[in-house]
Amino acid sequence: MQPTTQKARLSEESRTHYVAPPAQSNDNTPHPYLERKEIVLDDLHEVCKARVTIEEGVVSRHGAPDWRSMMVFRELVDAAGESAGFERILPEKIQKADDAKASDKFTTPGSKVSGTFTPIGFEPAELLSLSGPLVVCAGLADGYSIHLATGYPVACCVGEMMVGSVVRVLRTAAGCADLLAAVDNDEAGRRAARSAGIKWVCPARLKDWSDVRQEEGLQAVREQLLATQEVKPVVELATEEDASSDKQSQTDLIVAFVQAWNDLFHDENDVAYARHRGTGEVRALGSRAFRHWLTAEFYDQHDKAVRDQSLREARMTLEGIAMKEHRPVHIRVAGGSGRYWLDLGLPGSSRCVHLRSGAWSLEEQSELMFCRSESAQALPEPLAGGSLEPLWKVANVPEQARLLVVAWLVECLRPDTPFPVLELLGEQGSGKSGTQSALRRLIDPNAADLRGAPKSAEDLFVSGGVNHVISIENVSHLPAPLQDALCVVATGGGFARRKLYTDSDESVIQLKRPVMLNGISAAVTQQDLVSRTVTVEVPVIHDAQAKDKLEEEFEAKRPEIIGALLNIAARALEILPEMSLPAARRPRLLEFALLGMAVATAMGRDPEEFMRQYDAARQDGLERTLEASPVATAIRDWAEIHPGDVREEPAKRWLEILTDSKPQGSDTWPRSAKGLGDAMRRAAPALRQLGIECRCLGKGSGGVVRWRVGIKVPEAMSPMSRSPKSDADSWDIGTSGTSVREVSLGDADREVF
Repeated sequence: MQPTTQKARLSEESRTHYVAPPAQSNDNTPHPYLERKEIVLDDLHEVCKARVTIEEGVVSRHGAPDWRSMMVFRELVDAAGESAGFERILPEKIQKADDAKASDKFTTPGSKVSGTFTPIGFEPAELLSLSGPLVVCAGLADGYSIHLATGYPVACCVGEMMVGSVVRVLRTAAGCADLLAAVDNDEAGRRAARSAGIKWVCPARLKDWSDVRQEEGLQAVREQLLATQEVKPVVELATEEDASSDKQSQTDLIVAFVQAWNDLFHDENDVAYARHRGTGEVRALGSRAFRHWLTAEFYDQHDKAVRDQSLREARMTLEGIAMKEHRPVHIRVAGGSGRYWLDLGLPGSSRCVHLRSGAWSLEEQSELMFCRSESAQALPEPLAGGSLEPLWKVANVPEQARLLVVAWLVECLRPDTPFPVLELLGEQGSGKSGTQSALRRLIDPNAADLRGAPKSAEDLFVSGGVNHVISIENVSHLPAPLQDALCVVATGGGFARRKLYTDSDESVIQLKRPVMLNGISAAVTQQDLVSRTVTVEVPVIHDAQAKDKLEEEFEAKRPEIIGALLNIAARALEILPEMSLPAARRPRLLEFALLGMAVATAMGRDPEEFMRQYDAARQDGLERTLEASPVATAIRDWAEIHPGDVREEPAKRWLEILTDSKPQGSDTWPRSAKGLGDAMRRAAPALRQLGIECRCLGKGSGGVVRWRVGIKVPEAMSPMSRSPKSDADSWDIGTSGTSVREVSLGDADREVF
């Protein structure tokens, strides 16, 4: 069994589905890695102040059988000596996925690598009293070689990328020690050493310190470690009176400081970002989070406050440098094609959940650029083996709609598919807000889980630009332009506006986000948005409990709930390729329907049960669309009175015919043929699902736009008793257009009706 740590013991024990079965430790068995490095395990035990064992372990792989072998496990601890996990060293390099880089070193699930290390030659409790050299290196064999040659205490971190994070920890924990970074003789090593901001050294000729010990001897290790130390030059700041001297200005120093610690790049919207090499955190250069990091770290290193003018000038230069390299930037979730990542949002860490077909795991992700807003909050580390039952104690979702809600939560983890909009409706006292907040805290917790309705499409896109889930509460009315914008957000699109009134540049926000809203009355009324919406009616709560107690219980169970959700998601992704629907039953959100069927199967339920819930929700939306449109109501009433009668008339003539069926007290009845045509075009998809044809025939003779309206069924069959038709009859399931273009006619079409 893979070693468990004090900090992560519960996490490891809960991951029984993903961890190898028990195996006996066998320290006496030779290991190829130690043999290659010419290290005797007993000698390593004498100097290493953390556990180092040889045990059987397993590495989960995507698209291939799990890899099992005897592995070297070396324990990682923090500055307080608390165990933080293990690094596993394999006999040979393997690939965890087809497109992954081969490696022979992997951390155990639940391990923390940022700021943690394996101590050689010292106990963590001795850090405060240490004086003299304290070496930071990137590997176990290197650390053993350096200590053997010099007797210096060595902190062995996990890879070159973590050197900076360990140095930052030891600066505080071992303030009297003389820190020295001993890195590999390659570009990655030298870059990590320069970013650490301390003295550093690398081998003169060979790649790493273990190679020097094996090929040139311990004396060579000692000589090269002492003779080639390089001290990072102390850059003096130019004063205002001495600005013309050769001392470096604060602006240039800020630029150099940021580049030493960060990788600079831009995203598809040309927003500049900085990714910290030590922690993996990504910050927008224009954000308060970046400004706070820079001013605090700069002051710690230089004992100088950052001047506002210098900061503005440095930012201009940094943004220009960032435009040289493009990288995709993600908010909370990333991935596609069955492999997804969920950012836990832990400060000082790039830890995330890797979700794929049949499995999920925790890992440090250095390849994906996850940016976190200032209001974003961290997710707890999920625990496998939990249950969704605690969720329903705080989320007031009726039993007949829970499959829909679980499927929506799983869909939030797939950024490569359209997102359905989740609408919660209920009376006062039905727990709508509490339910919505609980659902969001499973995917994208925020300092403000619930927000008021945006006033404009721009506000909606700005909110979506920094949040994965757009969560709106107490919605009583959504104007048509905002409903159109929600369509774009749910299926993917962009918003552009002029940056400044003094220039012609555009500021573009391109995104795709899941949306959740609640209200007493239905606010989603336009057919284009209704077809993308899953509506859930929440019942009134008759046995209300103390809110603080419920929230406390929910927070305690949240890791298990998220773990249970991930278990369902992993199983659903595994069986998703087996799901299918006949063409006649395919809804507009076909991807969501198929996923929902897979989710139902993963939960031990019948896929048809999900489709019944989904069809019922779609039918409710259909009725709501018709009731919200006086034109749709008039056409349906006229069709009931004239069954089997299909007419082709100009829009102007239809305005005269339908006026007799106009609902009483309607204030939104169109006053022109053009207005009627727009309303008929919006209502047409919903009417077709009831068997009522409502189709624009285009211009006929004389340039008149004609419409065909009627029911093509025998008079003996009531059109209202027919089963709703599929959206596939009126929508191309491969496209995701909004209704903006559909309600606008060209100038030529407006001439005659």
